[in-house]
Amino acid sequence: MDTRKRRTHGTFKLSLLAGLAVGLAAAVATGAPPTDAQIEALIAKVQEAQRSTDDRQAATAAAVEACKQGLKDLSIAECSLEQFRKLDTARLAMMVPELRAAAAPRLKELAAAPTIDGVRALAMSAAWYPDAADRTAEARRERDLAIARIYAQCAKHPAIGDLLMSETDGPDFVSRFGRISPQAAKEAGLVEAASVVLGKDMCALAAARAPALFDMMPNDESGQAQRQRVRVLALGAVDKAMAAADKAEADSPLGRAKPSLERSRMYLSGAFAKGELVDHAAPTITFEWTTDDKIKSLADLKGRVVVVDFWATWCGPCIASFPNVRELQKRYEGYPVTILGVTSIQGSHSNPKTRERTDTKGKPELEHELMTGFIKDMEVTWPVAFAHQEVFNPEYGVRGIPHVAIIDPSGKVRYNGLHPGGSLKDKADKIDALLKAAGLPAPEPVAEPEKKEGQ
Repeated sequence: MDTRKRRTHGTFKLSLLAGLAVGLAAAVATGAPPTDAQIEALIAKVQEAQRSTDDRQAATAAAVEACKQGLKDLSIAECSLEQFRKLDTARLAMMVPELRAAAAPRLKELAAAPTIDGVRALAMSAAWYPDAADRTAEARRERDLAIARIYAQCAKHPAIGDLLMSETDGPDFVSRFGRISPQAAKEAGLVEAASVVLGKDMCALAAARAPALFDMMPNDESGQAQRQRVRVLALGAVDKAMAAADKAEADSPLGRAKPSLERSRMYLSGAFAKGELVDHAAPTITFEWTTDDKIKSLADLKGRVVVVDFWATWCGPCIASFPNVRELQKRYEGYPVTILGVTSIQGSHSNPKTRERTDTKGKPELEHELMTGFIKDMEVTWPVAFAHQEVFNPEYGVRGIPHVAIIDPSGKVRYNGLHPGGSLKDKADKIDALLKAAGLPAPEPVAEPEKKEGQ
């Protein structure tokens, strides 16, 4: 679905949800205490409505209406935690924001219990926090800060240790810290909370999510000491779980967590996490297959500015940025600049035109072959490479794609974590400055975009 369609769908959905508010408020005020059977029946009706049509907008409308009708017979203010958990698993709260608002007082009441259910309710109150009052940046900031403060309360809850040891709750709880903005984390005192959480014993899968606590740390100069302290604590939690996993049977829960733990260890031990990426020598990337046989590793491109675009065929935002990358490639044709699309073997290949997915597990040659056709079909005009290292490269801090790093002619990383889409001028200004600093030729500067009347 392209951006325009998503926006249209989102506006349509918001208008439906806005109309639901009054009806839901009445249901909460007058409904009877719910039984488990009623909760399950509501979920079944909503799921049936979702399957009633292939039209996404119509399916959403039908599901919201089914939820609205079902809630008339329920009192959300008297739901049990287990009933809330069932609604959460069915994603009804995400579908109907007003349901989250109605549940907030009850979750606060349940969170007062000094038990694991109490901290479960407290954590759910953060996950279910009502939407921002409006779409302004200030409203979103206030919401983020409120959620961050709830997580800080979770760290002080007497049963936080039990939650972290729970294989059903611990991993999700820890991973949600990664969604908190560094600014909100700082204001809410989550730096201290992270230390408390990481000082507790936790199940292996929760430990594997420990990098999320590091990711929310402010990355400015003033916050580096705290950021590194949390990194060391997170790495300690991973290493502790890893030591136990090494002794476990491969098919046990602990044994199955080992690959995730290994990835987390690599990330927390990498150049990005240690603050040794930008203005340092670019970590090695070697290639098993490229469209340019002369490129076997990043080292082969020394003396040029290199724009490394980490991507994959299944990544919609990556594909959506292709016109921007194509524009960048055209600008630097004939100049000492290489735009390099870097992926790795994924075990599958996606065709965005036909929406077909081809299983290539255990068949790297097939994945290479399919890439050749993909490049032609998608008008990829820049070189593409399959790296030996994962596309989610821990050394470069790649936690999501697309992800761009820019390397100067001396082989040092100068920019990291950029997006390939957006303004040509922003990227060109960075690249041109690196070329000029190295005494290399650069194109004429990109003109400032003309401001429209009234801007």
